[in-house]
Amino acid sequence: MSPAKKIKDPKPRTLITGATGFLGRNILHRLLAEHEDERFVLLVRGDKRGSPRQRLHRILESRYDEGRVEAFKKRIDLVPGDITWERFGMDDRAYEALAGSVDRIIHSAASVVFNHPLEQARTINVKGTETILDFAESCHAKGILKRVDYIGTAYVAGDRSGLVLEDELDKGQSFHNTYEQTKFEAETLVRERMKNLPLTIYRPSIIVGDSKTGRTSSFNVMYFPLKIYARGIWRSIPGNPGSKVDIVPVDYICEALDIISSREDTIGHCYHLTASGRASTMGTVTKMAADYFGAKPVRFFNPVLYMNTIHLAVKNAVRWHRRLYDMLINKGELYLPYFMQSLAFDNTNALSILEDSGLQAPLVDDYFSNIFQYCIDTDWGKQVAVKED
Repeated sequence: MSPAKKIKDPKPRTLITGATGFLGRNILHRLLAEHEDERFVLLVRGDKRGSPRQRLHRILESRYDEGRVEAFKKRIDLVPGDITWERFGMDDRAYEALAGSVDRIIHSAASVVFNHPLEQARTINVKGTETILDFAESCHAKGILKRVDYIGTAYVAGDRSGLVLEDELDKGQSFHNTYEQTKFEAETLVRERMKNLPLTIYRPSIIVGDSKTGRTSSFNVMYFPLKIYARGIWRSIPGNPGSKVDIVPVDYICEALDIISSREDTIGHCYHLTASGRASTMGTVTKMAADYFGAKPVRFFNPVLYMNTIHLAVKNAVRWHRRLYDMLINKGELYLPYFMQSLAFDNTNALSILEDSGLQAPLVDDYFSNIFQYCIDTDWGKQVAVKED
């Protein structure tokens, strides 16, 4: 592994992990635009998609004109490395030099694939977090570290029901997939290190594209059910039209993170970056989709009836059709729990900070048409130039 390049500017920098992913790149864009005197260092691997510098250039040029791209690149240092490797794959000298130049860490890197084998998901989400926490200890030992912002997920709640508080974690819950389980395990590590490190935890709910432009580089989670519904492939789902669905746009997440992390008194706390009291319902969201895409209304079924009859019948009917089976069963089953659960996220901690700035999660009624239109304009991501890595 190549050593980190020598930094000419000794000013401390913010290390961002996952900057080539959907949320990480949006965090980078926000901080570049809003904090003109801040420098950044990114851990980026080179791969078949290009060198770290080529990947960074594509991410920036997807949002900005050439002039701003070049200006922003001057404030970013790239370090070849991987959070799943010990010391990021660096030699001791390069690692210690990096630790002596970073005063803030934003850890957003994660595998968001629901069906990764458990050990594979653990390598990224748990071991990767442990590697970052070890690095934070090195920064802290040098007396330079101000804070570590860890991006988790509200769905560490797993199969719980009812109201989930920000300061709760282990309530004996089980998990719907390896993503939830390994993010739970990772947050457990983070909470253990809070005794010695200036850590803050953020738990977003379901993240969608930008509320103003609809832009996204990730067409997973909510987008897949929307796609098969908009194309008339499927319109029967388990659940209740009155059930809450907690969705937040990525620009809200980035702005909320920026505001909360600007205050020292937020260290040692956990914040739900969720819609919570402003969350919509399944009935409202599906009606908006039906109206926008000109689709037939969604049919809601009792979850037990759905799983024992409709889902079973579809599973048997398409078992010999590989493409349909993969779409409706293999992929579809990943999202079924999120139609059937009954969860609400308390965001008292977050509101206590955000209310001073007037920021609140936007209502889906105010921005979902932008999300829908972006799906149409990009043919559900096929025409997005820089997709999530």
